[in-house]
Order: sequence, then structure tokens, then C-alpha cells
Amino acid sequence: MKKTILFLAFSIALLTSTCINAQWQQTAITPAGEINCIATNGTNVFAGISKTGSYGFIQYSSDNGVTSTTKKDQFQVSLYVNGGIIYKAGGGDNLSKSTDNGATWTPYTALNGSVISSYLLSILVNGSTIFAGTFGDGIARSTDNGVTWTLTNTGLTNLSVRALAVTGSTIIAGTPQGIFISSDNGTTWTLKKASVDTRVLTVSGSSIFAGTYGFGVLFSNDNGLNWTVVNTGLPNNFVTALYASGNQIFAGPVNAGAYYSSDNGASWINISSGLPTPSGIGTFAVNSTTVFAGIVNSADTNGVWSRPLTSLLGVEENSTNQQLKIYPNPADKNIFIHSNEKVTSVTCLNHLGQPVKAELENNSINLSSLSQGLYLLNITSENGQKCAKTFIKK
Repeated sequence: MKKTILFLAFSIALLTSTCINAQWQQTAITPAGEINCIATNGTNVFAGISKTGSYGFIQYSSDNGVTSTTKKDQFQVSLYVNGGIIYKAGGGDNLSKSTDNGATWTPYTALNGSVISSYLLSILVNGSTIFAGTFGDGIARSTDNGVTWTLTNTGLTNLSVRALAVTGSTIIAGTPQGIFISSDNGTTWTLKKASVDTRVLTVSGSSIFAGTYGFGVLFSNDNGLNWTVVNTGLPNNFVTALYASGNQIFAGPVNAGAYYSSDNGASWINISSGLPTPSGIGTFAVNSTTVFAGIVNSADTNGVWSRPLTSLLGVEENSTNQQLKIYPNPADKNIFIHSNEKVTSVTCLNHLGQPVKAELENNSINLSSLSQGLYLLNITSENGQKCAKTFIKK
């Protein structure tokens, strides 16, 4: 019993220390240029960089940003990872893919120079369908993994498509004119939020978030039919970087650092500690352990910065109901729930927002079937109170 108490005390103390001291750190991806986009594939990190007076390039790290090398010497606007394949938009070959973590790239020659004449702004892959958002030509679509391409702009009244996203069978497109949705795989489009300059889209499960220039962050949980402004805690309404991973949402208001929400944007917390001041963030990316931010201000502080997801545990503890606690955290075999009210149900989500097995027995949850990583525990009490807690499986 004494050993158990000491172990729990040590775990809690270790977690508290980690939360206090952890902050953003600059990675080895430190180019003299602005970070336009970041994509991750496990511990492989790709950053698309634009450089004044040149085309720009991709920098690549295979070890979560500890070291880096240059992989492609061309201007990059967008990076996208799907099923281990990395897609890049920009440069002389416009849209290309790599199946070997950027060692070689294969251009989509049927698209480049024939179907479109403008450069690309965004990429989306949905099964065997690839969407390419352009600056002036609208949306090009391939339904055969890139062999053939056509423009699919019916109903799309603005042809500058900065952002693309998908949830279920709904495709979402963000333009300077507003937000469009398609329920027929991009064949036709309907404007659902007009007069909103949309810069970025991100999806977590059925939740859709839009970063806009003038309205801040917009949120929809009905496939884009209706949108709500969710800006409480943000310092301005100009959000050009946004990323959702599970219940964790990261936002970059213009020249204002990094902000974090774990309640679908209902409230935002400043998590800029360690970033250069001021920090304009151009993009975020998240893998199973780390959140990455690309800086777009002065050349001496440009680059990709990272922060462990575990450091956000303390942030969430300070913003949730302290009458309900989980311990130990991090945990190995079991995690225990302490609550003033009887706990009636729990659901557990991994960092991708996918449900995983979690059986509640005597206020204890067996974690033996879970792999290492970050998880979200949604807890419901007998009085109907709901609470979300994040934990680490060792």
C-alpha cells in the first residue's frame, strides 16, 4: 500500500512538473523563410517554406524535429498526408506525391498544365478521389487516384479555393467569398456561409472548424449547414492557422501566438509560452505526441516550433471541474476516477478522435488494451454532469 501511495504521488508530481516546465521549443527546421504548411507521418515532419527571392523548399525531419534536411527545392503552398502518402502542392510540378517520405516525388502530369492554369492552394484526399483547390480555376477532381482530372465548379461562385476538408460524405470548401459544401463528392456545390473570408478548414469527427479573416473561428456540427462564431478568449478575429485533433483544437490569430481549446471552441486558452514575441503562426500540425507550429514573422525567429501534447494536461485541469479527478496520469495498467458524484458512464477517444475500448468497473478503467499515447476520457456522472479529461497511456 505504501509503495502504491508513493508511486501515485511520484506520478502526480512528475506530471505537475512536466506541465509547469513544458513550453514551445524551436525544432531543427529553422529556415530563412516563412512556414506555409506542415504535415506529419508518424515522427516524420514535413514543412513547406517560401523564401523571398526564390521558390522555396521542403524541409524534412524523421525524428520529430530533432534533425532536418532539405527534400525538395521548390515553392510549396500545401502539404497533405493520407495513408502514408505525402502530397505537395506548389513548385514547377504543381501537384505531386511521395510514397517514400519525400525521397522521390511523382507529379500528376494529367492535371499539371492541362486541366488547370493557375497554381494550387489546397489538397484533399477522400478514398480514391483527390481534390485540388486552385487560385482561379476552382476545384479539380480525380476519381481514379489522379489518372484523369476534371474541373467540378457547378455552384462554386468563387474560384479561389484556399481550403478543403471532408466529414462523412460532405466535402467543404473555403473561399474568400464564403464556405461551400458538397454532398455529391464535389459534383455540385452550395454556398452555406456567405461573405466570410475563409483561410483554413479543419475537421474532427463531425465537428467542422473554419478560420476566417474577420469573423475568427466558426464551428459547425451539422455537416456545414449552420455555423456559429466561437471566439471567447481569442485576442482578435483574424485566424489564419487552425488544426483539430480529437478534442484538441489549435488556433493562430494573426500575430498573437497560439491558442488552445478542448471544448469545441467554446473557450480558448493562450498557450504561447516559449514562442518568440510577437509570433505569427501560419500553420499547425499534430502527431500522436507533439503539436507543431510554423512561424511566419521575422527571419530570425522563423521555423517550426513544437510542444509535447502532455504539456496541455495542466491547461485542461485548470479549466475543468476540480471535483472530478483521474489518477495516476500518466498511467500504465489502470486509471482511477475520483468524483463527488457517482460516475455512470465513460467513453474513451484516441488522439484521432476515434473511440477505443474503456470499461468502467468500481471507478477504475483497465488500460491494458490501449497502445501508448494521448487519450480523451469523457465522463458522465449520475447528476448528468459531463467532464472531459485527458490522460497519457505509458
